[in-house]
Amino acid sequence: MRSNEKADIVKAAFPFIRTVKGDLGNSELLQTEAANSDIVIHCASIEDLPSTQAIARGLKNRSRSGPAFWIATSGTDNLGWKTVETNSYGDQHPEVYDDEDNVSKVVGL
Repeated sequence: MRSNEKADIVKAAFPFIRTVKGDLGNSELLQTEAANSDIVIHCASIEDLPSTQAIARGLKNRSRSGPAFWIATSGTDNLGWKTVETNSYGDQHPEVYDDEDNVSKVVGL
């Protein structure tokens, strides 16, 4: 979280989670926090290479047992390109992106 005010909103809705105040420029904080987490929810730009690498290093070097989960929401606009291109907001498009059955289609976005 970049501000205490935003963190308070999230904590009010989900009191069982822990938020961390920081920004993409603090790679050391990102790496440390990822290493001490079971779940990282990454809502900032996944295309910011230093911060993304810091999270990856942290998750790779976790001392905690059990699986780790990295949920990245950045880039979801890649799935909505057709809506934007055709100005068809609210319309359903039949395309299905499945990262198990057709991963090459997903990474080709």
